[in-house]
Amino acid sequence: MSALVILTNTDLFRWILRGCDVNAVEFNKKHEIGESFIHHAHPALRGGHVVKTVDIARDFNCGAIVEINQEPYFVKINTLKPAS
Repeated sequence: MSALVILTNTDLFRWILRGCDVNAVEFNKKHEIGESFIHHAHPALRGGHVVKTVDIARDFNCGAIVEINQEPYFVKINTLKPAS
């Protein structure tokens, strides 16, 4: 039963943070370099800074990372939401 609960919690978490399972190749197909996004440092926090991508996204062991034009400069793609 605990495995079912863990699976359910994982599915719920993925549903809440939709787009987390997108890899760098899919992100690059959807979004061009220079596209505007709102960077959310933490999913529980509201608001964020408008940023633009500087380079293509790349896959790493910790997830897909993309370079942006503002600090922290390198962020996971699941922290970005399209601005338009």
